[in-house]
Amino acid sequence: MRKKGKKMIENENIPIENEIFRRIRQLAPARSPIGYTKLLKKGLTLVELAIVILVLGIIMGILYNTIDFGITDDAKKLAISGASKIIPAKIVQYETEVGPLDDRADLTVLTRTTGSWRGVDEDMVKDPWGQPYFIQIDEQQQKQVCSNGADRTPGGEDKNADFCITNKASWPKWLGGTGGNNQGP
Repeated sequence: MRKKGKKMIENENIPIENEIFRRIRQLAPARSPIGYTKLLKKGLTLVELAIVILVLGIIMGILYNTIDFGITDDAKKLAISGASKIIPAKIVQYETEVGPLDDRADLTVLTRTTGSWRGVDEDMVKDPWGQPYFIQIDEQQQKQVCSNGADRTPGGEDKNADFCITNKASWPKWLGGTGGNNQGP
């Protein structure tokens, strides 16, 4: 049954909208703090949506930090392995064209163009933690290219361990070495 374009409840002459309001009023009396108009509201407000996104972001951040995919470690291993092959060759080339490097010199000198030497990319002479590799003379009076590890300070264990990229015996275990730090800087 139709009455002036409004939908009606079957077998009754009550518009559907009126019946909905009546049922809501029964569930939420006018004096309730929520009120029945709040129950009619559909969808989310921007504030509610922002809160949901914030909570999801926090959960994702926690999960990201707790789950170790090993991708960053693999990238660091690959960078160090590549640097162990390229940097010694660049040092020999630099010393041939420019002159010897000082002991304990950081390798940023390789980035400067001097005479016939064309400087290398700055990222090439930095370890995976953004610090420049440095030269250290070992017990056999050989120049070693070294890093102070993740903590960027001398000493440390595991990822903070010092190591020489030109001496795999000094590489820590996480890097695929024997974990011996006795040959390191």
